[in-house]
Amino acid sequence: MKVNQLIANNINKLDTVIPFNKSFGIAGLSGSGKTTFCQTIGEESKKRLVSLLPKAEYQYLFPNIMETNFSAIKMEDMPLVLFLGKSSISSNPRSTIGTHTGVFTEVREKLAEVFHLSPEVFSFNNQLGWCTGCKGRGTTKNIECKKCKGKRYSEEIEQYTIDLFATPHTISNINDLSVESILSLAEVLNISEAKQHILQNIINMNIGYLTLNRIMGTLSGGELTRLYLAEFMAVSENAVIIIDEISVGLDHETLLQILEEIKQLGCKNQIWLIDHSDTVLDTTDEQLFFGPGSGKYGGQIVKESPRPKPILSDLNKEVPTEYYTFQELYCRNIQMAEFEIPKNRLVTVTGESGCGKSTLVNECLATDFMKRYPKDKLVMVGQDRNQSITSRSTVATFLDIKKKLTKYSEEIDDIFERSIEDIIDELPNEDIAYKRLSLLIKLGLGYLTLERKTQTLSTGEFQCVHLVSELFANTRNPHTLFIFDEPSKGLSQNILNQFIDSVREILQDESVSIIMIEHNSYMLESSDYIVDFGKRRLENKINEWLELQLDIQTLLKSGLKGDLLK
Repeated sequence: MKVNQLIANNINKLDTVIPFNKSFGIAGLSGSGKTTFCQTIGEESKKRLVSLLPKAEYQYLFPNIMETNFSAIKMEDMPLVLFLGKSSISSNPRSTIGTHTGVFTEVREKLAEVFHLSPEVFSFNNQLGWCTGCKGRGTTKNIECKKCKGKRYSEEIEQYTIDLFATPHTISNINDLSVESILSLAEVLNISEAKQHILQNIINMNIGYLTLNRIMGTLSGGELTRLYLAEFMAVSENAVIIIDEISVGLDHETLLQILEEIKQLGCKNQIWLIDHSDTVLDTTDEQLFFGPGSGKYGGQIVKESPRPKPILSDLNKEVPTEYYTFQELYCRNIQMAEFEIPKNRLVTVTGESGCGKSTLVNECLATDFMKRYPKDKLVMVGQDRNQSITSRSTVATFLDIKKKLTKYSEEIDDIFERSIEDIIDELPNEDIAYKRLSLLIKLGLGYLTLERKTQTLSTGEFQCVHLVSELFANTRNPHTLFIFDEPSKGLSQNILNQFIDSVREILQDESVSIIMIEHNSYMLESSDYIVDFGKRRLENKINEWLELQLDIQTLLKSGLKGDLLK
């Protein structure tokens, strides 16, 4: 693959040649241009594929694909490129593992054949079969439907059963089976070989425990990435597959297993891995470094990437006096009668991939918090991304400072095109825009421009921007609980150092508490308390092992009081 004079974001007239017969690890500081480069390659490949259609068709069907924000003199020998990056997953409760993979369609067809009915009768997305109380969602206003008890189907449809495992199963019972169980019933349910291949890949990715009925929007980042990988492995050949941060959401042991699976994928395809993890990068044949810095100081391919060292901050070792108490936390694999976390501390939840961290924090704790502490404020940092931004949303509009900054546009040249760290000194210190942008710089994101589309930000970058917008919100509450879901995603070590430093400053306000879901060893080391769902090995060398073998019963009895204080 040859690229000549590529211009995109901070990449300016880049020339490079990438051989097809090697796997590549792509690294660099946050904002150095590595993801921009890979996304651009992916967009160009998609554009060329779509352009094979008649012009009248692709202009109507794919108008956005043909619009590009990059340029290059030449991009030659371009293969099919599949980019597996951060995904915009709909929170639509109708989208499940079964509907997404197409496996549930084949299950419905089997039942339709047995009972001589239309497959649509067995769809919870069709009025022929859905529960009239919730119209197939299983919930009404986020509460389990009283009429169908969350099954999604009408009583009439629930009368149809087939024998599986020597027990009568309704369509909702089948929908509640795990991927592993469905694969074992493949012959009985007439699951095609193509779908069996996908199911087997899902199991190989260590997520065979997921049920067909699992809503896509409730999957953790690690589960979602592995699900997409399983699908890619079933269908792709002779393609370049670019995987953005495969290490995120995975514990060390699971990561090693997934990397082995990726090697198998590489037998038929070329693999590019964008990552900050040495464990990931060391599995590739060659490494491509972007730098030397971030923003305008990056955008080049360099011989070696800077490797900032982790800076550990002082922990708050005082014994807490106040706690948040949560009760009756029952959701999927989470079964807790009582759970407590200390206020005004940095508490990190970690554990093996799929153990229930995201379910515990994002669903159980968040839901119970709103019931028990209605006067306090809950901020799910960066997690309502799909609802909170549009295709036109930029850093300036998201921070609600675009109108304020427009009045300075005559005095400050290219105010929206230049990096934040470039323009900050030209703004009045008392201006609210100055205060918000100063915190963004402190968080390490001074390389961003104000016109940067929020949809193009990494998960970690977006969570930082969202945090700034919430800290300067006009609302006043007795206490605020911030919940971060893997804030390290997409951020290099230098940014993480600044992020933790900023978090420590934020926690000086006694009305603030923070919970993080994380696997990153530096983030664990920087936490006041750790809730660990089992023994785990840390990837980085900050600490050889973190051994917090928690007994869940102890957690239930005493919450976090004393048991987890570091």
